[in-house]
Amino acid sequence: MLVDLDTARRDIAAALAEADPDRVTAAQAATLLTLFAEIERLGAAGKVLFSKRAAESTIWRDEGHRSAASWMAKTTGTDLGDAMLAVETSEALGSLPETARALRRGELSGVQVKVIAGAAVSDPRTEAGLLEAAATRGLKGLKAQALQVGSVAGSAEEEKARYLAIHRGRYLRHWADPDRALRLDARLTPDAGAKLLSA
Repeated sequence: MLVDLDTARRDIAAALAEADPDRVTAAQAATLLTLFAEIERLGAAGKVLFSKRAAESTIWRDEGHRSAASWMAKTTGTDLGDAMLAVETSEALGSLPETARALRRGELSGVQVKVIAGAAVSDPRTEAGLLEAAATRGLKGLKAQALQVGSVAGSAEEEKARYLAIHRGRYLRHWADPDRALRLDARLTPDAGAKLLSA
C-alpha cells in the first residue's frame, strides 16, 4: 500500500508540475476540478482513517514534539485543534461502520466526516440520517441536521443530569401530628414517587 500510494502521489505531483490551466478548455477544467475534489476526499479519508494509529506511534517523540497532536498538526499543516479532532474522529469511526465505509469510498469530505462523527457518536442511530443529509443537502444541510441531533442529545443529557440531581438530593421525612396522624414530606425522582403513590 505504501509503495502504491507513494507512486500515485509522485504521479499527481508530476502532473501538477506540468499543469497549465490556460491550456485546457473550461469543460476540461471543470472535469479536472471534479477529479481533484475526489482525490482530496480520498486523501482526507486516509488521514482520518490512520490518525488514531499514527498517534499511537513514537515518531512524534523522536522528532521532539510534545504530543502526537502537535506532530500531526505540523505534518498535516493544520492547527492543534484540527489534529486532535482528526484523532477523535478516527476513534469514533469504530462505532460508525456506515460512515467508515462511505469515507473509504471517497463519498465524504474531511469536514463532512468530522461533522457526522461529532454528532452521531452520541447516538449512532442518527448515522444513516446524517449520511443521507451529507449526500443530498450539502454541507450546510448536514450541519443543520447535526445541530438538531446535538440538541436532542443535549436535551437528553440535560434531562439525565436533572434526574441525577434530584436523585442525589432525595429525602423522605416523616413525623406524627399531636393527634398521631402520620405526616410525610418527600423529594423523590418521578419514578420513585410513582412507586410510592401506587403503594
